[in-house]
Amino acid sequence: MYDIKGRGRTKQEPLSVGRGVMKYIPEYGSNTKIEVLVPDPLAESVIKDVLTEIGTGTSSIGKVFVFDVVGAYDIGTKQTGDSAL
Repeated sequence: MYDIKGRGRTKQEPLSVGRGVMKYIPEYGSNTKIEVLVPDPLAESVIKDVLTEIGTGTSSIGKVFVFDVVGAYDIGTKQTGDSAL
């Protein structure tokens, strides 16, 4: 898990800085990035669970990206492949 900041697609509200003068101040929202690495047979199940439990139906809630991982290595145990996960 990572704490990240960004503007995303949220509408910026103008601030009044004087009579008849409006100004947009960029404000960064705080979000959490979660990375999960699972074996291929579990990927669809994990994606389905994330979409079901976290999804609210709005476009600003987040995204799920799926990547192919060529290999995994556990430095401490020297295991490789799915056993390293």
